Amino acid sequence: MPRYRTIWGRAEGTVVDWASRPSPAALPGAMLRFQFAGGAVVPAISDGSRWLLQGPLANLSPNSGVTANTNEVTLQTVVIPGGLFTGGAIQLYALFSFTGTAGTRTIRAKYGGQLFTFQAAGTSNNSASLSKRLVSLGANSQRALPNALQDGILTSSTTFSSTVDSSVDQNLIITMQLTAGADSATLDRLILEVL
Repeated sequence: MPRYRTIWGRAEGTVVDWASRPSPAALPGAMLRFQFAGGAVVPAISDGSRWLLQGPLANLSPNSGVTANTNEVTLQTVVIPGGLFTGGAIQLYALFSFTGTAGTRTIRAKYGGQLFTFQAAGTSNNSASLSKRLVSLGANSQRALPNALQDGILTSSTTFSSTVDSSVDQNLIITMQLTAGADSATLDRLILEVL
């Protein structure tokens, strides 16, 4: 690691703000810890072309919810830093709980304002999980394949494509929409990994 020390003059594993990151090409094999918006500090290793995160970008227990509201409500927003996702993938895991049985609950996930997955949980469900991978095909091209399952049954057969500029910071947003005002929904857990 002498090359790393010459460039940075710091011990390996130093915390660096993502916005002032060095080029991964200058530090092949080096490990840094990056701090992201929201305070997350995640170790990353340079493969010579990208910084590969070695842990989740977000691991939250927000317990944010919606009650007696049939509008689409944002439950959580996570900033995906520019350049982090380009050429890789985002893996989303979310766990929800519900009360009431009057209507369906529609979970949506959006990247840069564009929908990339949704799931409608039925009236008999008191919980639901969402697991989805959004793949970057380049700086302005993403795709998410259908894999939304509910009770082992495929509930979404749509392939989502988007042209969001991933070279700049973008928000990943989790929303919920209830069809009955008497129901409530809570986002219990959210894990985001950048692969």
